[in-house]
Amino acid sequence: HTLSVLFTKPLPFTMNNLMLAQLMKDLQDPEMMRQAREMMQDPKFQDNMKKMAESNQFKASMKNTKESMEDPEKVKKLQESMEERLKDGDKQLKELEEKEAADKKEGAEDGDEKPAAK
Repeated sequence: HTLSVLFTKPLPFTMNNLMLAQLMKDLQDPEMMRQAREMMQDPKFQDNMKKMAESNQFKASMKNTKESMEDPEKVKKLQESMEERLKDGDKQLKELEEKEAADKKEGAEDGDEKPAAK
């Protein structure tokens, strides 16, 4: 799931703009949010979160994040960067969706349309 990226990788450095845009779209999807709640209630997930939160790498990352958020200039730059990345990701996502729709239409015209996976 896209949401699992939030809990397994530090942001924003490992997420490309397309993934960021898809994540923001997924956060608006009630079904995705229901699945995320279920995932977070799973004892295995909670154990993994506890282990991750106790790691030195996570603690250092949280300390750096806290320090960055205390600096208004850094917050402003981060916000501007995220807005630009989201704008770019939205553009990439739209282009991908348009390409998929065109490919699907082309397949239907050729009689090669495949049923959607369930």
